[in-house]
Amino acid sequence: MQKFHHYLFPVLIYILSLLPGTLHSQSAFVQLPDATGYAQDTTHFVYDSLKSASTALQSTLPSAYQADFAVYDLGFYSHHTSMDGGIPQVISDAIDNHITTPYYLLFGREMDDQGDLKQVWVEVELPESNCLDQITPIYIDGIVFLMELEFSGNNSMNNIVPGYKYFMSELIKLIDRKMNCCQEALGGGSSRQFTPIDINCDICLGNTFVQDSFEIITVSKEPGMPVVGIQCFTEISELCMNLSAELTIYFARNCIVDANGNPDRHRRDTIVRTIEDFHLFNYFMFEFGTETHWGNEWDVIQGGKAEIRVFDDSDNLVFFYPFSIVGTNPSIVTVLQHLDKDPYNELWFFKKLALHESASNKAPGIEMRQFNPYSSNFEDVNGDLEWEAWSRTPNRGPPCGWGITQLDNEKPHPIGMWNWKANIHEAYHRLVGEYLSNARGHLRPLIYQAWNWDDDESNQSNLTVTPNDTIIGDVTWVWKGSEYFTDNFLISNNHGAIDKYNEYFPNLVTGDKRSFLDGEILRRYNGLGSPIKRFLELVDVVNEEDIKIGQNWKINHAVTNGTDENLYIISISNENVPNH
Repeated sequence: MQKFHHYLFPVLIYILSLLPGTLHSQSAFVQLPDATGYAQDTTHFVYDSLKSASTALQSTLPSAYQADFAVYDLGFYSHHTSMDGGIPQVISDAIDNHITTPYYLLFGREMDDQGDLKQVWVEVELPESNCLDQITPIYIDGIVFLMELEFSGNNSMNNIVPGYKYFMSELIKLIDRKMNCCQEALGGGSSRQFTPIDINCDICLGNTFVQDSFEIITVSKEPGMPVVGIQCFTEISELCMNLSAELTIYFARNCIVDANGNPDRHRRDTIVRTIEDFHLFNYFMFEFGTETHWGNEWDVIQGGKAEIRVFDDSDNLVFFYPFSIVGTNPSIVTVLQHLDKDPYNELWFFKKLALHESASNKAPGIEMRQFNPYSSNFEDVNGDLEWEAWSRTPNRGPPCGWGITQLDNEKPHPIGMWNWKANIHEAYHRLVGEYLSNARGHLRPLIYQAWNWDDDESNQSNLTVTPNDTIIGDVTWVWKGSEYFTDNFLISNNHGAIDKYNEYFPNLVTGDKRSFLDGEILRRYNGLGSPIKRFLELVDVVNEEDIKIGQNWKINHAVTNGTDENLYIISISNENVPNH
């Protein structure tokens, strides 16, 4: 038994009501009880047209299965939100309680509370014999997508019935081709050899079948990968041939190499996606999938130079199409609202850091720079493999930072080059992981040293001197403890306790004040430099005999090449976060 489910296509139309809910057990088309109430207004003409299309689909199946197959229609409201195995519970219940045939096509019309169609769920269960087991989910996905292109965006009430009939018509063609080609294969097949000009392919990029020899498409702001689909055909409609398609997407850009001339941080990112054994005349989409990093699952998104190659069943190249994929920046408001969510809102400075690192202009309506802005002079990403793509490709800052958060050394994962949410999450992962751990490691002995000095009765008249409160921008830095360094902070449990921290800092910062200790995390995000430069230092005070008589906590404001070594922390403090 071959079953497919959870095919979801949003069709932006109003629903045309179907016949009310009496089961027609002998009919090829069955209207299930309709919770929306729309079924009562449908004319017999409409019902008969759906019954006719359903009968045609039923008749396409091998005769042994025709009586065991029917097309069903179900209407329900969006408040049925519980899920069962990837589909709404209401659909699962309908399959269990109302579908009376072992094989079926079920349309589930999900309506909103205004009575408008929100989306349609498609459930297909077919026999596995007569090569019908070769109708895999990728075939059904193709029909669903073509249906979206045909009917989305048209608010005619009459379009749902043509949509159903379109789907059934395409499924009939698919079943016919599969069964005919299966019989040909069982009979030995054809020995004819075909030259490359016998096969042509239509390419769909985004939601459009392309007309030009070269196109540029964009990653969506959500972010999401654009649709890349293919449909190949010949003038010989009965030809059976298995093809394979390969999509390669490649992005390359050089960084400013380190002092040793090491090019390891240059970007040479490639993904390859294939469609194996697909048939002529059917539409197929490349699947990009997901990857798991830092405990989260991310959509794979890759831009750059793209090429589609199609091969026949003898591995001859029969079709080639080049195009490119570039980025689309999210708005500043979208990114800031994303940073309001858990876990990013744990870091008070994260919004300031993102605005500073991306060098985003904060004027109303401006985008956050995951990608460089459009420039007609640097738009060609279809040149040689070593091209220096710039326009609408990942935002690179010196020496080698990438994206909104300018992830630098270590070389960031490719998933965050084109997926701005993954870029933000990798920055968060570094801040609360490596950089917080290193900051704690630096401060642990200093805090113990300060506590030990102050705990000595002989030093009570000369306690460790601490920094005065300092206002930079809208940030007031104070000498109090930070929650990031306490042992019960969410991420800190893996990094060990800071000796005497709670005794030395009995009070944590409150309100809108910020601890000087947090500057150590920011200093590491920016890099410690060479030689290493810290934000906080504990400096001994000695007398003329070079005997220690005290110690001072010091904010390092040393100047190197005319620049304050803590300019980064000053710049972060001065960042103004716009209302959002």
